[in-house]
Amino acid sequence: MHRSTPHRSTPQLSCTLAFAALLAGGLAAGPAAAQDGQQEIETFETPVVGSDGEEIGLLVLRGGPNGVVARLTIDQDQLSTGWHAAHFHRVGDCSDAPEFKASEGHITSEGAMHGHLHPEGPEAGDLANFYAGEGGAAVAEFATTLVTFDGDPALFDDDGSALVVHEAPDDHVTQPIGGAGGRVACAVIERTQ
Repeated sequence: MHRSTPHRSTPQLSCTLAFAALLAGGLAAGPAAAQDGQQEIETFETPVVGSDGEEIGLLVLRGGPNGVVARLTIDQDQLSTGWHAAHFHRVGDCSDAPEFKASEGHITSEGAMHGHLHPEGPEAGDLANFYAGEGGAAVAEFATTLVTFDGDPALFDDDGSALVVHEAPDDHVTQPIGGAGGRVACAVIERTQ
């Protein structure tokens, strides 16, 4: 039921990423039992495509009853050096590279404004920024309790969702996308039959 795509080796970073959400190792694909016999953690992986529609990285999601942990790897020479925003978008469609507008806007709940620092925020799709090192590679991990795989709001609803990477960082306040600029990469989050 999960899309599994082989992926090239983890990118070589030319600098150490200076934030707590570093990817420290690999992740096995497929459902894995949680420790102490608790509820199973579902795992899903999908390729990340760049502005030319070609694969540039990998997104691995782990979902539990209270949220989602996303691990993102972007290959060498695929992003500009610096901070980038990432958001969960409403529709699982990355077919219109380089714009990625088919993924529509952020996953949100009624009345929520964009941004972790906005007094009426955040939207459910809002995530932390991540850093691409010299050479344009990146590894990051995002944890959120604002969405789940199948709850409300869900990543795996009728039309799926997408993780979209932006050209600039999110200031977590400005509407509608935190000043994050254009969309530069996209990953479809959708179960296949």
